[in-house]
Amino acid sequence: GINGIHYKGYQLNDIERTVYKQDKELALWMRCTRLLCPYSDEGDVRFWNDQANINLPVLALATLELPDTPIAFTYRDCNIWHLLYERMTGKKGYRLDVSRKMYLEPNKYFENYMSFVKDIGATIVDLQGRGGSIKSFFDNNPPKTLYISGNTADYIERLVPHPGRGQSMEKHNCFDEGPIIDFNKHGPVHGKNDHPKNVAAIHKKAGQAGCKYVNYFNFKRNKGLLTELVQMYVNNENFTDKNITWSKIH
Repeated sequence: GINGIHYKGYQLNDIERTVYKQDKELALWMRCTRLLCPYSDEGDVRFWNDQANINLPVLALATLELPDTPIAFTYRDCNIWHLLYERMTGKKGYRLDVSRKMYLEPNKYFENYMSFVKDIGATIVDLQGRGGSIKSFFDNNPPKTLYISGNTADYIERLVPHPGRGQSMEKHNCFDEGPIIDFNKHGPVHGKNDHPKNVAAIHKKAGQAGCKYVNYFNFKRNKGLLTELVQMYVNNENFTDKNITWSKIH
């Protein structure tokens, strides 16, 4: 006597079908993560699906392009990438607590903290941007630095040509801590968090869900597909940063 429904969400969606043509395993991981969504609110589901269908696959493919050095993940933006990297590679990643303000206005505590980057021969990674403040802090002699995309400075290795828009990846990697505004003997001092709490929570849960199952799927290094997905990231109107402004979700 229980009414049933025919649920078609198990099928690959448009972007998953596009990825399937190049990498079946990656597309199936994307679908797996999408179907793990615990939310029912339409807006929350969209934020989750953005992780499953664009942010996580971009971060996963970017992970396969990283050099064989210690990796220092720039926080706040790389919080999900850091987790995914450790799950995929079995290696320890390093959390790099920095901000543009601290790079440009360092104190002795921040300078002491940053010494570990060169001490261990780490590569600094970030999602996108220019990276000029890093070069300034290191007196024009920065360590190896790599971004996924962005209008980067010349010294930065960029995985994907600059696609023409900024902040898309930053908006899809919200964190539950505020930006670093100071450093003291105890470590970083965080300011007020400017990321919506509900969005940051969804991003965190989706990242954890994707990481839990990523090693069940054997997808391959594919820089061409990574480039396509980043271009889709910033141009496709289906992703929430094109349709929902931060002012509406605070």
